[in-house]
Amino acid sequence: MALPSDRDVQMALLSVINDAGGEARPRDIYPAVTARFPELTAEDLAGTLPSGANRWTNRIQWLRQKLVVRGEIAREPRGIWRITEKGHQRLQRGGSLESQPAPPKPAKVAEPPVAELEQDKPHRQLQKQLKETGEMLGYYATTEYRLDPYQYDVIWKRDEWQPSPSNVFEVQHHGSLEAALLKLKHAHDVSRPKLCLVVTGERDQKKVNQILGPLFSGVFHEIRSETLLLTAEQVTELRDSLARHRDILRRMVAK
Repeated sequence: MALPSDRDVQMALLSVINDAGGEARPRDIYPAVTARFPELTAEDLAGTLPSGANRWTNRIQWLRQKLVVRGEIAREPRGIWRITEKGHQRLQRGGSLESQPAPPKPAKVAEPPVAELEQDKPHRQLQKQLKETGEMLGYYATTEYRLDPYQYDVIWKRDEWQPSPSNVFEVQHHGSLEAALLKLKHAHDVSRPKLCLVVTGERDQKKVNQILGPLFSGVFHEIRSETLLLTAEQVTELRDSLARHRDILRRMVAK
């Protein structure tokens, strides 16, 4: 049977927290949300991910984190899930996101502004460097890899036909650090690859660690020890260093 949609689970989650007085502990929320979907079978509720985690519980956790990113569930305190004013407003709207007038349909698709292309250039360059680094190390590497519901900047596989990536990379350039970590956590939960987050705009590795410290101490604590943090400069240095010995590497990793 078809499982509940993400929207329906999010609304159930917000409603359960609201009915509990605005906040509750996860152990009380899971069964209450599950009770909102009597059509779920024992098989649906018993399914597990490759990591061994319960698939249904993991989905509730993942959708809760999406609500945190949207500002509809509070980030703190740890161990308590609390609805925010924005979450109350969504409940009052019946689950719809903020309404916005639909833009007029353009006669043709406009090209991105030159400034926007220039802004994304460092991101694309880092994707290219990470892909080239993987290839020099003997991996199958590709950019813009789809692992539903997300698209990842770069992945490596030990072989093109390997079902799951062995390495997953996210380049955080202008977007949200939390959104990037959410994507990495999802990859971790699904297939347990090695994770790497590249943070641009900071050359100091210690500064990067300080910025991410609070996030890794909170909702993303599960992937703290699994995530390699790199600066853009380190990615470039690694790629250039390997490129200088490209011929030797090709002979070493040749199959």
